[in-house]
Amino acid sequence: MQSLLCTAVLITMSLVVSIGMIVQNGKIRHVQAALTERHERVFVHGIFTLPRLHEQRNVHRATWMTSPLVCTAINETETCAIIVYFVIGLVPNSSRVLIERENATRGDLIELDVEENMNSGKTFDWFRFAAHRFPTARFISKGDMDTFVYSEDLLRSVRHLPRPARSIYGGNVVDWKSCGGYDHCPYGWVYMAGGFYFISQDLVQWFGAVNNTFVNDNSMGHEDLQVGKCLHFSGIRVLYMTWGTSKRAWAHPIKNISSFYEL
Repeated sequence: MQSLLCTAVLITMSLVVSIGMIVQNGKIRHVQAALTERHERVFVHGIFTLPRLHEQRNVHRATWMTSPLVCTAINETETCAIIVYFVIGLVPNSSRVLIERENATRGDLIELDVEENMNSGKTFDWFRFAAHRFPTARFISKGDMDTFVYSEDLLRSVRHLPRPARSIYGGNVVDWKSCGGYDHCPYGWVYMAGGFYFISQDLVQWFGAVNNTFVNDNSMGHEDLQVGKCLHFSGIRVLYMTWGTSKRAWAHPIKNISSFYEL
């Protein structure tokens, strides 16, 4: 993959900073192989999926997930900086055997303790789970099944951020106009499109706090929008990292899954 020069932008409500960079078991409550401490885990990436989408998961595994920068819990390497999991809700009994067989081989499925849903809190449950399961990862990300991640580009885009990165919310910005101007769309604030976005570990812990009643009261509805709403009204000075019109570190949406092999 050839490297391209692009710009990511960090935005606060009062500050815009451009950063130049080169871009190129029964229930499966957690994976069985623990993360090691031998090298830095930059991203833990959760791809939201459904039990029946086995073939689509295999396409991810056969394409961008073959990068030496990417791994799963059972094939970690010294070069891995992005560990990937497929995130599902409670598995119905009709799919249980197949899912357990898949996870025994792949080790990259996480089953949340929540009924499968789209806008009833799955994203928030993923962040809560990640807050306790992956407390040392620099960033936790969420993505869709029709998103192709350029792993090297993604890692380079956060390379110059402070360590630890604090209050970072990265993705493709959606405002009131690009949301469509509907009643539920944000007015005076923004959120990140659901195809791919990430938050830094301190924000993950904020979402995961059991006594965070504000998050608990605002986790239903258009989930990606609700994540942005929670952060905007949190009182935290959030830094919004976006790629604007430049080439992003991911491609979305890819409706023809076979197109993954062409990227």
